[in-house]
Amino acid sequence: MELLISGITSLFSAGAGAAGAAGAATGLAGALSAGSAISSVLSGGVTVLSALRSMQAGKEKALETEFKAFETGQKIADEREAGVRRRTGLKEDLFKVLGQNDVNVASAGLDLSYGFGKDLRENTTSKGVNELQVDRQTEESRVDQLKLQQANYQRMARGYRSGGNLSAALTLAEGGAKLIGRFG
Repeated sequence: MELLISGITSLFSAGAGAAGAAGAATGLAGALSAGSAISSVLSGGVTVLSALRSMQAGKEKALETEFKAFETGQKIADEREAGVRRRTGLKEDLFKVLGQNDVNVASAGLDLSYGFGKDLRENTTSKGVNELQVDRQTEESRVDQLKLQQANYQRMARGYRSGGNLSAALTLAEGGAKLIGRFG
């Protein structure tokens, strides 16, 4: 009988040990679960910071490019102003040449209203008008190139901004997928 009682006692003590081990295992699982949650929170924080950095990088690159577009706009204004100055100078030179030709023709005793005097005046005026037209077309060509460059900078800035936002969205989606993978 004593043997039976010692067997039952040992059975209960083994059960108590097993219950203690089970409790320890449950505590360890809880600690691991809490560690997993902390890891998930930290991973999510890093994902959010990475997404914000992607957005900021896109904004910074867009601002740099928008500034280049602004500078190009200034070059357009400068080119137009330079064109006005060039054409004003060409007109002044034309009028000086016309005046000098008139003086030379009149000094030679020729009539300015017909013949050689009239032909000289018309040819000189025609050449001057052609020079003014060529200068105007050259200016317009330069301005058109600058406008195209400005439009390209503006398009690039939109692309950089959109790219940063897309990169941030993809980073967040990837982080969300990893989080779902951990708990799903």
